[in-house]
Amino acid sequence: MHASERKCISCNVAFVPGVHKPPKIHNLALREVYAGIETPDGAKHVEFTRCLQTERWPWPKVKKHYENIFGESPPQAYWAELSSFFIKAEWTRLVGSLKFKLGPKAQDAASSIIKSYTGQWPSYNWRFQ
Repeated sequence: MHASERKCISCNVAFVPGVHKPPKIHNLALREVYAGIETPDGAKHVEFTRCLQTERWPWPKVKKHYENIFGESPPQAYWAELSSFFIKAEWTRLVGSLKFKLGPKAQDAASSIIKSYTGQWPSYNWRFQ
């Protein structure tokens, strides 16, 4: 179909420009206060930590979910306040996934990625554990 078409050629459903499906929100507490980017910061923070702790998603998936729901990236402060346990777990996951491609440079690359999220370099001691 051409992008200029206003109806589906097979079923005649009309396309309405600018109308998008609302994001799926699984958290009942968030549903009550959800207002896209205008959602209160407290509710955004709760959803951010829920995804990390309950869903145990890798950080890129958490970031994408947050952006889909709220229309903005999670603030760096959210990442920075995570416990060292969560930061180390993500660093270890990144090292494992980058090791095949980068070999001994995987730890440096993982550290750079962690810094891009949290604004802080991970502990240098993790390299030797």
